[in-house]
Amino acid sequence: TYTVFFSGASRIPAPLGRQFAQAEVSVGKNNLSKSAHGIPDNTKTMQHNIPDNTQTMTLGAKDRCYKGAAGEHGGYVTIKENNTERKEKNGEWIYAKEDGSFSVATYSKGILNGYAGSWKADCKPTWQHGSYINGKKNGVWFHINYFDVNDWTEGKFSTDTFVDDITQGQHGEWNPDGTARGCHGNYVNNQPDGMWYCYNSKGKPSGRSGKYTNGKKNGVWFDVNYFDVNDWTEGRFKTDTFVDEIAQGPHGEWNPDGTARGCHGNYVNNQPDGMWYCYDYKSKPYRWSGKYTKGKKDGLWIEVGHGGEFQKTTFLDDIAQGPHSEWNADGTARGCHGDYVSNKQVGVWTCYKSDGTTYTETYVDGVKQK
Repeated sequence: TYTVFFSGASRIPAPLGRQFAQAEVSVGKNNLSKSAHGIPDNTKTMQHNIPDNTQTMTLGAKDRCYKGAAGEHGGYVTIKENNTERKEKNGEWIYAKEDGSFSVATYSKGILNGYAGSWKADCKPTWQHGSYINGKKNGVWFHINYFDVNDWTEGKFSTDTFVDDITQGQHGEWNPDGTARGCHGNYVNNQPDGMWYCYNSKGKPSGRSGKYTNGKKNGVWFDVNYFDVNDWTEGRFKTDTFVDEIAQGPHGEWNPDGTARGCHGNYVNNQPDGMWYCYDYKSKPYRWSGKYTKGKKDGLWIEVGHGGEFQKTTFLDDIAQGPHSEWNADGTARGCHGDYVSNKQVGVWTCYKSDGTTYTETYVDGVKQK
């Protein structure tokens, strides 16, 4: 075994660049060289400190039944103006469907004034309930069975406060029994403003929570139970920093106890930039790690597997360009070793079998030659 030292500085930042300082070379049957990925464990921690939501809300809509005929039912008032007469809807009107569901609206001389709401055939309230003043929503409105692609819980509802059709004040989402769920925050002139917090059906933090300024995300945002097709660990969360809705600054992913997991790096103008490292739930190197330049992979990237095995690929502007190699956790060679040009395998590739023997494959413009 020989230790070979290379002169010249690496373009790859530490810790990935350390491998260019020296390398052990073993001459033997099973491998021609040894390698290490050099990525340290992640010892950082983070806490989201979002409290459970213990608020409650009483649904401001009562059961109501209608057993009459389908169609529109209500009264009119005659209005005389400029020697002409016209009829306008006045008082309560009922709009009934053939399936037994119905809606109610209250008018004053043709203008919505008073209570409005909808009910199902079983007399249970649904859709929107609230009051109009001079044709505009005012006060607290209840939205029953609001749309949620992930949850069709019957009877859930949300609340919003309106001033002349403009959302002004608290927004909340609630279970059928009135306990908190969903997102809670404040609107100013139809825009979310200030701190917003989101919860699951048990009032536990879930989804995105953070601060809005004039309708735009600003500061550190937490996403609890973020989507990960490979892992549904309850309570995991990630963090991002925003400036006027643009990701600017650190990104991190964390276990429920605050230890590191997932990918960590930095955003500049919504694009990953600089060194990014990825980890498993034990904070051990896992998946891809390497450098981004303006959102594109640049330089040496290392992908670590569950067993510590890893592979190295060189990129230029997100395109595989240069050496590719694969290694066991102990640094001995595995898989195939060769070169990429413009994302295509080229030249002679040396491949290692599990017993340590090798064979070669030749590629021309990404096509293996027979």
